[in-house]
Amino acid sequence: MDFITIGEKIQLTAEDGSILEAMVSDKTDHSVDFSIPADDKRFRFFHEGEKVEAVVYHSANGMYFTGVIVKRVKAEAPTYTIARLENFKTIQRRNFVRVSCTEEILYTASDYI
Repeated sequence: MDFITIGEKIQLTAEDGSILEAMVSDKTDHSVDFSIPADDKRFRFFHEGEKVEAVVYHSANGMYFTGVIVKRVKAEAPTYTIARLENFKTIQRRNFVRVSCTEEILYTASDYI
């Protein structure tokens, strides 16, 4: 899972449709750990067995995947483990993708042409 870096943001969508941002605190080949800042106004608790959708962004692209909350670690900032990762898709970060476009034009400074 080279597309995930420890310390970067991960956007999570819970089963009820609520969206929040968290920080990746650890990763393995089969799971991702994340923590939620306690000062986040959209803070919520997750329950073991809850399905989540996640997006991790890298420059212009992102990686979408789904998983299940399998563990909660009680600490200063609540930390959770997502496992059973599947449905990996590369997504665009922007709603409207930028594409390269070139069109030739002729320009002259003459007022008579």
